[in-house]
Order: sequence, then structure tokens, then C-alpha cells
Amino acid sequence: MRVGARRPSLSASAILRRRRPPLNTREPSTGRWEKQCRVADVSDAETVDAAFREIESAFGPVTILVNNAGITRGRLVVRMSDEQWGAVIDTNLTGAFQTIRRATPARMKARYGAS
Repeated sequence: MRVGARRPSLSASAILRRRRPPLNTREPSTGRWEKQCRVADVSDAETVDAAFREIESAFGPVTILVNNAGITRGRLVVRMSDEQWGAVIDTNLTGAFQTIRRATPARMKARYGAS
């Protein structure tokens, strides 16, 4: 995963969803996965919400979520600035919180879901 220098919490996430034929067709499912990527600043709730809205409009509710956004500054703690530490925490912890919080209502409604 590549992370931009200006926006340390910018990361890419892949959304995978099994394609299903419409309920009124007799075509068997291909069993293939359709892949879509969205780039979002996971530390920002508005950006996460916008990415989820875009994904949900294309694929329906998100019931499986894989939080894999993460950064490191590759330094010893004693050499990290407060800004570097904040970027790591914002992406690795706050980002997971933002995406879990956004995905949970649809998963509860479906009575299904995994993180």
C-alpha cells in the first residue's frame, strides 16, 4: 500500500463482492468476485461516509469489512514527532473505528456481517 507524503492517512481499500444474478433469472452465478477500489482518508468521517455511499450505490450494503489501512513512520518512538505519531494513530486506529462505525448499521439490519 502506498501512502502519500502530504496526506499520511490516505490509503486504498479494495471492496470485493460476489456477483449474483437477478432473482428472476435462471442463469447460474459465475462465482467470480467483482473488484472495485476506492481511495479514502480513513481518518476523516466525512470521507469514509462518501466512500461508503459510493460503494453502496454500486453494490448494495456493505456486510463484510476488511480494515487493512495502515501506515508506519519507521522510526523509534523516541525519534517520532507528535505529528508523526498522530498520523499513525489517526490512520491505524481512528480509521478502523470510522469504517467499522459506518459499516455496522447495515450489518445489524442484515443480521449478518464480519470484520
